[in-house]
Amino acid sequence: MPVKVPKTDGFNAVDEAGGSGLIKGEKIKFSNAGEWLNGDTVIAADREFIVIKLLKATQKWSDAKPVETMIIADDAYFPDIETLNAEAPPEEKHEAFGKTVGPWQNVIITYLICPASMEAFCWPTSTMGGFRAIQELKDATRRARMLRGDNLFPRVTLGDKFMNTVYGGRQRPFFVIKGFEPIGDAPPPALTKPAPDSNSDMGGDSIPH
Repeated sequence: MPVKVPKTDGFNAVDEAGGSGLIKGEKIKFSNAGEWLNGDTVIAADREFIVIKLLKATQKWSDAKPVETMIIADDAYFPDIETLNAEAPPEEKHEAFGKTVGPWQNVIITYLICPASMEAFCWPTSTMGGFRAIQELKDATRRARMLRGDNLFPRVTLGDKFMNTVYGGRQRPFFVIKGFEPIGDAPPPALTKPAPDSNSDMGGDSIPH
């Protein structure tokens, strides 16, 4: 009996190595010195990435590790983090920056691909500066999709911008948009002019006199 060979090349097969967590690819960070880092290596300012996904989550931390994660839907707001932390038992709280903080934290994870190497990266942030950078990116992407189609994703380099703070200000993350790349099927083109009137083929007027 002939062997039936499935029509696949294996690249879309189920991943056997796991990887079900939120961190996908290389984890990058924005340092207090205003540098983007992959481990200890500074990411070049001209290196381009395509942002392919933004994910919101609320996580509970213990011993510097997330022990509980709630994924927040795109059409939902973050839960009230102040209430969650106020209701947490005292043994789950710790001291940070001179005050007592709770175990819950809102986070947005940005997933990126380097189109030159096809390496995957992710950037989790829970800071106000990080949230501002992501909001700016979302606003620009929404405008691009409104004008040119819903399958566009931002192509960016990793920059920084000055942000005022109660301590005088510092640099915060900033995505420098270089363009927008189509991924997947494009939506049907918008109708730019009315279709010809059915009477026009017969020489008739569209509005009777």
